[in-house]
Amino acid sequence: MSAQRKRRNTIRHNGLRTVYCAGKMTGLPGLGFDKFDAARDKLQREGWLVYSPADNDRKNGFDPDADTVETSPSQYSEMFRWDIARLLEADAIYMLSNWRDSEGAITEHRIAKAIGLDIMYEGRDATRGASLSDAEASQ
Repeated sequence: MSAQRKRRNTIRHNGLRTVYCAGKMTGLPGLGFDKFDAARDKLQREGWLVYSPADNDRKNGFDPDADTVETSPSQYSEMFRWDIARLLEADAIYMLSNWRDSEGAITEHRIAKAIGLDIMYEGRDATRGASLSDAEASQ
């Protein structure tokens, strides 16, 4: 089923494979958007169609340069639903180096593993999209 889903996504996105970026945002300066932006730019240069929570948050009015960013429970729920929906559409997930510091990114990683996505880790052999074992991922 995973191969069928990937083929469907490739056709639907004009030949581009899709990747979802996951990492820590809460509590970081600028919400960590700079890391998401750098990952998006790198992956786009490699030919990926990138789903970035930072891009979606900006589109929904979040200012990474604001002194404080407050999110209501309903806003957070809506944003996380967008994240999970994009993850379910993706062929792969790209884990930023700080992903283990985020409950949301840990959940996204678990979902990606459960549905058989390729998992790429920032700073590792990400260009091939090879999945790493749990032992490798925990190092």
